[in-house]
Amino acid sequence: MQTDRRRTTVRQLWMERPAHDRMAADLMTFYVWLSRNRPELLTRGRTFGEAHQHVVHDLRGLVGEPA
Repeated sequence: MQTDRRRTTVRQLWMERPAHDRMAADLMTFYVWLSRNRPELLTRGRTFGEAHQHVVHDLRGLVGEPA
């Protein structure tokens, strides 16, 4: 999958979540959901930490901060 298309899809899936489930504390839950439901969106051939950081990078600017 092309990088831009993959990133766009990851961002769309994140934004489909309720606003209260789009906080920094929810990143790991979202990553696990992706790994189980949309593994093709995760960077292949990387360690868990590197793949997780790619997702964090993909979501830059979209992650809310707790009130």
